[in-house]
Amino acid sequence: MTSQGSDVVFADDFGDRDIRVFEFPQEIMDEMSSPLDSVVICGDPEQPAILCTSASTYQIRLVETSNTCLLLPAAVGSQSIIGKFVHHYEIIPSAPKMTQIREILLKLPYKGPEHEPVSASSDMNSAQPHSSNSFQESGGGGGHPILHSLSSLQIAAQCSPTELKRALLSLHAFVIDGYVRVLESSYACEVIDMILSICVEKDWPVSKVPFIECTKGLGELYPSRITELVLQTHSTVPYTTIVGEVEDSTNLEFVELDPKKVCVTKAITLFHATETWPLTTFTDTWKVNCEPFVPEWDMLKGVAIQEMLQGQMHVTYLPVISLPDDSDDLFAELFLRKQNWSHSEIFPYVQWCSGPTTSPESLLVKFTRSIGTNASGDKLYCAK
Repeated sequence: MTSQGSDVVFADDFGDRDIRVFEFPQEIMDEMSSPLDSVVICGDPEQPAILCTSASTYQIRLVETSNTCLLLPAAVGSQSIIGKFVHHYEIIPSAPKMTQIREILLKLPYKGPEHEPVSASSDMNSAQPHSSNSFQESGGGGGHPILHSLSSLQIAAQCSPTELKRALLSLHAFVIDGYVRVLESSYACEVIDMILSICVEKDWPVSKVPFIECTKGLGELYPSRITELVLQTHSTVPYTTIVGEVEDSTNLEFVELDPKKVCVTKAITLFHATETWPLTTFTDTWKVNCEPFVPEWDMLKGVAIQEMLQGQMHVTYLPVISLPDDSDDLFAELFLRKQNWSHSEIFPYVQWCSGPTTSPESLLVKFTRSIGTNASGDKLYCAK
């Protein structure tokens, strides 16, 4: 039995065509075939292009092929070569850029209605964004918007809707007047102080604060949405629904204030006043500010570090969210800060940088070298 070959010829219009070749994983092909229209390429012109599906984010990387590839039409029996390509685009799973999302939101943190650049609507729970240009950065062409709705933030942040919401929940973001915001730390601390005050006044235990009654009790001081947010993000109940995204999205009757969450917010407020403290001074001040809760150092892992400065132990504000997303940049900055890190110190920062294709353990193996243990038996690392 012999096989009969066929001639393949170059088409009359053969040449370098404006063709882009992508190597898509099957899950993206399946989603592209669905009627949801959920696969998009987004991002600012100054940022690398990112491909987003409904639930995942991917980097788009141009790579060379090992050989020149020839293109034939998909039609059955076609044997005319219409073009060629020597490189194609790979689609690589990627974690959302949390630092970028945070920077966008911190351009204008929420400090209360009296500090808003445009007079807020009389209904602080309005779901429609303002159209005023006062929410634009100054500069040629009108600049970029300082405030974003959920949809515009997804484009600016370069990530999928599912991952964006997960990131916003971790940042304790909320929606007010149609815009996604984060609270300014001292304002959040002020609301916590008033919640604790009303608990004393009403003789409510911090383990059982009536949600609706507390919100109404502080209604003359703060928008209800803000009190709801602070109660939810400082309670033992996980923050799983963005406050303000859906009207009346909570059915909480009581909340139990979480000592760690309250103490961390109190600490952050102190760090915003002074970034580095003598350890003893910070511990004493923090303890007084956290009453009736008792703060512990382990609460601040991933928030602050202890370091020896001028022969005295100090504590320095180093929130994990302020560090680079890129692993090379992250480890360079960590070891610029400290020569040696214990496992318990460095792990929250490494975990921050891990993603779909990298685990914290693999990053430690790649970027660090184990040099023994400290007095507590915790493994120590230095840079490779």
